Amino acid sequence: MSRRTSTRAVINLFDTTAKQDGAYTVNDILSFCDIQRLDEEDIETVKFGTLEEGGFLLDGSCQIMDETVQAEDFGYWSAMMSDENGVFNITPKIERQFSENHSAAGLTLNFDRQYPLPKQVCVTFKNSVGELLGLEVFNVDRYSYFCNLKVDEFRYMSLEFLQTESYQYARLNGIDYGRKLEYSQDAEKNLSKATLLEELNITSSEVSVNTSSVTVIDPDETFNIDNPQGYYTLLQQRQKLELFETINGTEYQMATHYIKTWETTSGVISTFSCQDILGVMDGTTFKGGVYEAVPAGEIIDEIMASFGWTDYYVDPEIAEMTLQGIIKPCSHRAALQQVLFVCCGVIDTSRITGINMYRASHTTQTIILADRKFMSPAHSIKQMDLVTDVEVTAHKYIKSSELKEAYKATLDPGIYEVALKSPFTDYTAINCTILESDYFRLKLQVNAAAEVKVQGYPYEDSSTVYRKSMNELPAGAFRNTKQVTDATLVSASNAIQVAEHLYEYYQYRLSHEMKIICEDEKVGNFAAVKTKQNMVAVVLGSMSLDLTGGFLASCKGIGYALKIGDYDYAGNELKAGDEIGVM
Repeated sequence: MSRRTSTRAVINLFDTTAKQDGAYTVNDILSFCDIQRLDEEDIETVKFGTLEEGGFLLDGSCQIMDETVQAEDFGYWSAMMSDENGVFNITPKIERQFSENHSAAGLTLNFDRQYPLPKQVCVTFKNSVGELLGLEVFNVDRYSYFCNLKVDEFRYMSLEFLQTESYQYARLNGIDYGRKLEYSQDAEKNLSKATLLEELNITSSEVSVNTSSVTVIDPDETFNIDNPQGYYTLLQQRQKLELFETINGTEYQMATHYIKTWETTSGVISTFSCQDILGVMDGTTFKGGVYEAVPAGEIIDEIMASFGWTDYYVDPEIAEMTLQGIIKPCSHRAALQQVLFVCCGVIDTSRITGINMYRASHTTQTIILADRKFMSPAHSIKQMDLVTDVEVTAHKYIKSSELKEAYKATLDPGIYEVALKSPFTDYTAINCTILESDYFRLKLQVNAAAEVKVQGYPYEDSSTVYRKSMNELPAGAFRNTKQVTDATLVSASNAIQVAEHLYEYYQYRLSHEMKIICEDEKVGNFAAVKTKQNMVAVVLGSMSLDLTGGFLASCKGIGYALKIGDYDYAGNELKAGDEIGVM
C-alpha cells in the first residue's frame, strides 16, 4: 500500500467577540448594500456592468443591475467613483464603535473577487477615550488582505479607502478582526506534530469531547510570552483551529477545534491543546427546564440558542420525538446528552465544522483487512462481562396543587441569585421582591434585613422502573444488571425503547484494540474487521489519529461473537440480539 499524506493546521487568530459588539457606520454607500453584512463570511455576489473604466465588458460576463433584486448581495460599495487618479472627492470611510475593549493582530479585509482591488487603504484604532492606538496606510495587493497593525484594548476602528484604480468604486465584502496563521508539513514545513482523538458512544450514555494537539515551529517567536510584539496576548479560549489532511493529493477536513491551552518551549516551539465545540459547551451553563409533550428538536433548539450556536443538524427522526420530563441546570453539553440519550441518538463533531445529531447506523461502512493492521501492537480482543438485565427509571413530573416553601433565609439588603435543587413555578415572596425567576432559579431584591421566604408549586416525581431481561441465561451465568436512574427525560412513553437500545448495546461483549492505516474509518461507524480466522463486526468508539505520522489510527471498539460473510460486511444491517448467544 503506497500513499502520500500531509497535514495542514490553520489558527484563526480573530477576536471572537468583536463582531457581536457595536455596528458599522459609513459616510458613503449605495442603497442596495447592507454595511452590517461585513460581519458575515463568504458573501456571494454577481458581476454587474458599471460605468467604471473596463466595467462593462461585452463578453457576457456582466449582468444588468437591478437594485430591487440585488439589495442584500453586497456589504459595501461606495456611492461615488474615484477620479482619473483613483482619488475620491470625499474619502469613503467605514467606522465602528465598540462598547467593550477588544484586541487584534490587525484587520483581514475580504474584497469582492468580481471587481478590481483598491490600491490603498488606511486603518485607525482608538481606545475608549479617543486616544490613538494605531494608524497605518496599506497598499492592497490581494483579495484577502491582512493589515498588519497589532493593537490591544481598542474601542474604535475606522477603514478609509485612499486610492483605487482610475474611475472605480470602493468595495468590501467582509472585515475580520485578526488574521489566519497557517502551518503545514509540505509548504512551510513548520508543522511539527498533529494528533487527534475522536470518541463517540452510540448510546449517548456519555458524550465525549474530541481533542487535538498541534505543535508548530515558529522562528518569529509569534507566541513567545517574552516577545513584546508577539501574539500571545491575542490568544483566547474560543479561538478556532482547523486541521486538514491531504491523502494522495486530496485534502480532507479533519477537525474544527478551539484552543484550550497553549505553551511555548525554547521560544520557537509552540504547542496548542484544543477541544471541539462540545468541550467549549462544557464550561457554560444551561438553566434547565420543565417539558410537557415538547418535540426533541425544540428542546435542542432551546439549548443551542442559550449557548449561542447555530451550526448544527438534527435528524428528523430525532427532532420529531415528543419528550416530557425535566432537565436540571447543567452544562449545555450535559443538557444535549439528556436529550440524545432518551432519543437513542448520538452527538457527533468528527470531521465537520459543527454538530450532527442522528441515530447511529448498524450497517458496516468500511472493511479493515490484514494489510491495514499493524502487527505491533497486535490486534487485541477481550471479552467483557455479560449483562443480562437493563433497568431504566421512567419519570413523571406533576405540578403539585399544594403551595410549598422553595427558599427561606435571613438576608441583609441587596440582590441575591438563588439556585433551587428541584423545579418550582408560580412563586410568591415574603419580605423580598422577585426580579427574575424560572423553574430552578430566583433573583431576589431585599430592601431591609429580614427573614425572606419564597413559596411556589413544586413539580413532584412519580417514577416507574422498566426492565429488559435475557430470557435464558447461559450455563453458569449469573444475573448482571445495569441501571439508569438519572435520565430525567425518560418517561413511560419511551422507557421500553431506551431499555431495549441499551440492552442491545451491552450484548456487544468483545472489546477490540488495534492500530491501523486509516482510510474512511470514523467513530460511531461499524467496520468489518479481519481477524486471524474470521471477519467480525466492530463499532469504533475511539480513534487516536497521528495526522503528521501518516494518518495512522489506534482504535478501540466493541463487537460481538458473530462471524460475518461477504454479503454482511458489504453493507447489510447487523444487530446484536438474543439469537447471537454468548461466547
